[in-house]
Amino acid sequence: PRSLSPRSVPVATPHMPLPLTNQIKPTDGDVDTPVIASDISTAALGKSHTIFLKTDGSLHALGQNKSGQCGWRESVKQSGTLKPCLTPAMAKTDGDNGAPVFCKIACGEDFSIALDNQGIMYTTGSSEFGQLGNGETGEYFVTANKLAFANAYGFLPRTIFHQNDENDDSRNDQNKKTTVIPFSIKIQDIAAGKHHALALEAPSEGNGTRVFTWGCGNYGVLGHNRQKDEYYPRHVAFMPRGMSLKKVAAGANCSLALTTQGHVYFWGVTKSGGEAVMKPQLVDALANNQHVVTHLGAGSSCVACTTNVGNTVVWGQGPYGELGLEGKKSSAKPAFVESLEGLIASDLACGQGSILYVIKDDENSKKLPKVDLKAVEES
Repeated sequence: PRSLSPRSVPVATPHMPLPLTNQIKPTDGDVDTPVIASDISTAALGKSHTIFLKTDGSLHALGQNKSGQCGWRESVKQSGTLKPCLTPAMAKTDGDNGAPVFCKIACGEDFSIALDNQGIMYTTGSSEFGQLGNGETGEYFVTANKLAFANAYGFLPRTIFHQNDENDDSRNDQNKKTTVIPFSIKIQDIAAGKHHALALEAPSEGNGTRVFTWGCGNYGVLGHNRQKDEYYPRHVAFMPRGMSLKKVAAGANCSLALTTQGHVYFWGVTKSGGEAVMKPQLVDALANNQHVVTHLGAGSSCVACTTNVGNTVVWGQGPYGELGLEGKKSSAKPAFVESLEGLIASDLACGQGSILYVIKDDENSKKLPKVDLKAVEES
């Protein structure tokens, strides 16, 4: 097997991001025309909804709101027009309208997370697996054979965090007890998988940064060495104590954390039915070869990382060619994307059957082929 040692040979790949849309307007035919919105900072996508973060720090949404994932009132089931999300008025914010000023967003399959500029986290949508982080699913019977859950219809702050109980001497992680952290936690980053979520603590003087996870615990995605749902954000105690982290990411059934030194920790699975990594594990193939990872992401069944010297590394399943490994549709171990070597990425995003990279505009990037968007749409 080849070593993942740093190299930089510029080649090309056909990736180009699409513009964000403000609303969908019908044309004379049956084709919807996207309208570019200049006041949108970023967007996050779920299975059938999209949350938009505007430059003024407000939240808007498009799509289905069946479980409250768009952050609208329950009576609004769906919308193809951009609508503002419901957020609580706060006494002390930078906004003139008394609403939180948001800076980051993330979407799971049917829930959404937002982070404001004060380090406070908010959630809305489905509570089936505890992914709201409010301590409950609110499960109840609608009929004798039908269950429903206490979903949230509007973004609400989540400020209760748990940690392992220091008085619990049990060595069995399956039944480990937790207690509420008795002081406020400020968050710097958030991520959402299919039915689980991560939050990264903001740095404080003299301390490391902690990762918190909650929601569905299948495949070890929460990193607590057990397959059990968590209803409150819980500290991942298996991360090395005192470690400084700067970013978290989530795939459908996996989680990642990036240290300030550029090392990656992984837990969960990329292949359905594969062996699960039940607690955070350093990705040795990257760390041992002195790679400094700058950006990372995970999709439905794959992981992608880019480094400071223009290496792009992927692993997992790529049935639609999203790995970019020229003929290979999967890789159990981290592998180079040959067509992206030497190209510096400033960001990346993994979706359902696709990976998008934002590449630095330099002489190397000019060699990239252009995507025929019309052909892509027709296919």
